[in-house]
Amino acid sequence: MNLIWGLDGEVAAVICQAAGVKGREFGPSRALACIDNGHLIGGAIVHDWNPEAQTAEVSAGFLRRRAPHRAIARVLAEYVFGQMDCQAVILRTDSRNSAVRRFAASMGGKEHILPRVLGRTASEAFLIITDDAWASSKWSGRYENTLSTDAA
Repeated sequence: MNLIWGLDGEVAAVICQAAGVKGREFGPSRALACIDNGHLIGGAIVHDWNPEAQTAEVSAGFLRRRAPHRAIARVLAEYVFGQMDCQAVILRTDSRNSAVRRFAASMGGKEHILPRVLGRTASEAFLIITDDAWASSKWSGRYENTLSTDAA
């Protein structure tokens, strides 16, 4: 599998498809695509950057269960914490999505559940990962570069 920056519209469509959401717009953003055997299988989008607060949101989705989570986490962390100089990253997911919640917790994420944000019967989990939490997590460390250049 390869990770490449780019394919913003295609990655957004995959994230929406994986989440069962229609028509989500991410505005100004940057996408990290996960390509397997020439096929886009998922990715992540960095969006809603707030330079004053030094925060950004990350949304991700995959069409296959198996994805290079460690590689994606490291590339995203290098981008948001290293290049964008963010002090915190925000992930949002349905509170029933235990896989994403466990993944964020393993990276030092702190969780806040907001009731009814996704509708009358659905709560949303806001997961905050700080640069300090990331640096001390088991996920940080040296990344073996499989990152390709931006897609044309």
